[in-house]
Amino acid sequence: MSVVRMVRFRTDPADTDEMLTRRAAMIDVVRAKVPGLIEARLSRLEDGSWIDQWQYATAADAEAAVADADEIPQVRAAFALVTEPVGEMAEVVDVR
Repeated sequence: MSVVRMVRFRTDPADTDEMLTRRAAMIDVVRAKVPGLIEARLSRLEDGSWIDQWQYATAADAEAAVADADEIPQVRAAFALVTEPVGEMAEVVDVR
């Protein structure tokens, strides 16, 4: 079964466009490193916080993606605009 790695965070509204640009670069780098990245979906909640959901083919793919993430310049650049990050991983049980 696939897994989803979710990170809830906040960013300054003035940084939204730059955050989206940096996030796209981060996704490109991670996707090149971890072919098991199926999709990355970003949602903005009513309270202004964000949820970034990255679906991977396996838990091993998700673990490989975060194993050395802090050493990847594009990841550091994207997270430089993020505050209050909280991450979780969940197994996908049912998709219809």
